[in-house]
Amino acid sequence: MKTIKISLLIIAVVLLFSACGKDSGKEVKLLESITQGGETTKFEYDDKNRIVKKGSATISYKSDDLVIIDGSEYKLNGNEIIANRGGSVDTLTLEYGFITSIMPQDALSGSGYTFVDGNLDWNGSEGGNYKYKYDDKKSPFNCNTPKWVIQMILENTYASKNNVIEVSYNDTWSEGESYQRSYQYEYDSDGFPTKQMIGTETIATFTYRKGKKVEPEAKTSEAKTAKTQTSPSLVHAVEFNGKTISIAGFRPANSREDENIIDSLSFAYDGAEHTIRLPLREEQGPWYFDVSVNDYNFDNYMDIAILSSRGVSNQVDEIFIYSPKTKSYSRNNKLSDIMNVWVDKETKTLRSHVKGGHAGLLYESSEYKWEKDELVMIQSENQDYDDASRQYIRITKTLKDGKWVEKRESSEDGINFGDGCPGNAKLPVILWNVKFEYDNKNRIVKIGATTIAYRSDDLIRVEIRDGEEARTDIIDFAINGNTILAEYFQLERSELLRYRDYVMTVNKDGYIVKGTYYDCGNGDTTCRNPVGVDTYQYQGGNVTSKRSESEAYTDPYSGVTDEKSENVFEYKYDNKKSPFYNSNTPKWLIQYLSDVQYVLGTVASNNNVIEKNAYGDVTSYKYEYDSDGFPIKQTIDGAITTSTYCSIKEAK
Repeated sequence: MKTIKISLLIIAVVLLFSACGKDSGKEVKLLESITQGGETTKFEYDDKNRIVKKGSATISYKSDDLVIIDGSEYKLNGNEIIANRGGSVDTLTLEYGFITSIMPQDALSGSGYTFVDGNLDWNGSEGGNYKYKYDDKKSPFNCNTPKWVIQMILENTYASKNNVIEVSYNDTWSEGESYQRSYQYEYDSDGFPTKQMIGTETIATFTYRKGKKVEPEAKTSEAKTAKTQTSPSLVHAVEFNGKTISIAGFRPANSREDENIIDSLSFAYDGAEHTIRLPLREEQGPWYFDVSVNDYNFDNYMDIAILSSRGVSNQVDEIFIYSPKTKSYSRNNKLSDIMNVWVDKETKTLRSHVKGGHAGLLYESSEYKWEKDELVMIQSENQDYDDASRQYIRITKTLKDGKWVEKRESSEDGINFGDGCPGNAKLPVILWNVKFEYDNKNRIVKIGATTIAYRSDDLIRVEIRDGEEARTDIIDFAINGNTILAEYFQLERSELLRYRDYVMTVNKDGYIVKGTYYDCGNGDTTCRNPVGVDTYQYQGGNVTSKRSESEAYTDPYSGVTDEKSENVFEYKYDNKKSPFYNSNTPKWLIQYLSDVQYVLGTVASNNNVIEKNAYGDVTSYKYEYDSDGFPIKQTIDGAITTSTYCSIKEAK
């Protein structure tokens, strides 16, 4: 078996199904020999159809927890195997029968493996990695031998349920070592391979014999392991193409029932049952039950995204593409490495916008399209700050006729992105470099990593996530006429803390006229200790002034104390349309996210702020507009941000 070194930080996602293929009737076909390079290796089996001899090497199953392979001891302990191989003690991680990592004693790195739909999908190291593709035929090892044993005595691909047809190797240390190799097969009448070829050259032949069919004991053992490793499931319903799919998330062993963490997913789709098993990981922390669906490759089938990590503005998902041919999911490595993937169904492209520093003025954007089954970048845009010239530099690269065309601009060039998308229901999909998403009623449902859920006419939930601090702010809005109660909660590692209330009064136009903060600290569950008040004045649908008064306050979460203060903010406006002129998002909610949480910026009014006076410090805003009067470029003290609009069907 080839051993490959890999960092323990590898994220391996394992899709697990049946242990070995089944044949009907009372007989099963067992591999008798493999001939490679002029040498023949023969196999012998016990009365349970487990391999006990491979050539001269012997395998002895002493108990359910101890296997001896050619003199080396393998002791099973839950999802780990301690392997004592000639004085070297290695730790093997076992996930539903497959080895997903091997860590030699006292080593800083080991071997990592990812299995998808019962096939080895990927394995690699600090020096390189392998990627595999398979046919839909039966593997030669139609037996009851534990999969991890097959991995230890043979090449890892023989533990797969199908036959490898392509191997791609990527060397990350040396140049010129990467390659791709394809294999062809001849099969017998039962669908088992009898010959493996590279082109017309035969590199391996397989012979078989009949054996008595025996139900595998490993299946019962693995079922028990799965039961003990998970506690009662969480359920999340998703919508795709008008259908509701229930996705169950299973908690790890020893987790509490109030924890929102999982180690596996299970769901039914397209007439098949699907399971996604998530590996244990230490550096990144546990997996949270945050699953979404989309059609990432535009084939009208449901693909799955599982949140891997999330910061204030950026997130990474593990993305699995569905194959209707094999009725199975496979992790798309390239997509899973892209941050903030956004699906543009109209252009059938995928976009990414990664927000950096300078309040998002530093960023990287990219656009991709599918060419057959390969995801290809067609445009990239990078904006950085040049200290020497004190200018923002934007470099745009576009793929034209197979060649990259580069354009370089600076913030003094007056960068213009054009008029955006035409339409009476124009809404910003990227506003000042932040991505927005909407529901079918033209209401905002996502702003960067912030999500908004309209649970009923009287209840709205906003979740603001900070993946770097493993913290989520949850705000529930209870609407009662012109009074709205906002309850603040902080979720840290599944511990929910209510720490503040904000009671708002709205006017007949739906704007906040007064908001009062109440402290929930020191065990005060009634949250009726006022610590601050915001009051607003309006003219023509625009906030002209905001007065904020606060008492001395110690945040129960951070322990930071704010002194008593009083501040006044004054605003002036242009006569053009605000970016959310066509949005059906409640005005008070846009105002709240702008003035209280600072998620949106100054966009709560009907028009656009051109001057802001805060603490006596005046900030000027300049805009460029499209033909419909919407702002497409904003300049603040020489710093440029842009917006892009898309035509969305006007909601009734």
